[in-house]
Amino acid sequence: MSSLVCWAGVDSRGTASIYIATDSRVSLVKSTDGKAPRTKWDCGQKAYASPQTTWIFGCVGHGFFAAQIIPRVQSYLEAIDAQGLTTEARVEAACKFAANAMVSAPTFGEDEIRIVMATREADKRFRVFQMICVPGGATWIELPLPSTSEIIFIDGSGSTFIVKALAKWRETSAANTTRAIYSALCDALLHQKRDPYSEGPPQLVGIYRIGSARSFGVIWRGHRYFHGIKVDDPIPTVDWRNELFEVCDPSTLRRTISAQRHSHEVTRLKRKSRPS
Repeated sequence: MSSLVCWAGVDSRGTASIYIATDSRVSLVKSTDGKAPRTKWDCGQKAYASPQTTWIFGCVGHGFFAAQIIPRVQSYLEAIDAQGLTTEARVEAACKFAANAMVSAPTFGEDEIRIVMATREADKRFRVFQMICVPGGATWIELPLPSTSEIIFIDGSGSTFIVKALAKWRETSAANTTRAIYSALCDALLHQKRDPYSEGPPQLVGIYRIGSARSFGVIWRGHRYFHGIKVDDPIPTVDWRNELFEVCDPSTLRRTISAQRHSHEVTRLKRKSRPS
């Protein structure tokens, strides 16, 4: 399992953005006593963004199969992008495409593969869907959007701890903001560490009213990460965020001079988002 949260950023004009954030742990061999997995890898990709379209994806469930399915679903949606299909028709086609792969998939225990998919239509309307893949097939549903900056979909073995962390943020002036939701995920990963199946740096993707889907770099424990992998050298063409969702300079790892400062109002714990 893992931790995944998808949420909307809402302003006075309505929905302005959709984000998906996850942890990076892939549990290859689970523990039988409920403790940490016996074999794990904290560099597994769980969040995806299509640079050619406005599709973003995130997943929980069996990490190996999800990593095989999502990149090809993304490529398939990019391939049919110019055909003029409705969003529903594209999702249905992608679901059938994934189902064809799952027909021959071996049984992988109780875990489904749950994929959240979001896009922006030509009229700037945002849509969010959930695809459920199991051995033998796949189904999908559309998820409703909130009227404020709020969670659309949360899942995974670490979701309970994200909800608890978010409850504290809702008692502050940061309530109903994007930074509160992302910071709650970071708090659950960084400070609580109660879910043995959620670890590694966060992964973050998003879409806005304009432009294609984006993959963000994250500043985590004083280092740069991109899709869960440590980055030695700064990438200036990528947008970077720290645990408080502040815009950061990838060279200094500090909040940019022009960026809005987001004070940590919940626990006052010292965050390790700056280089030592």
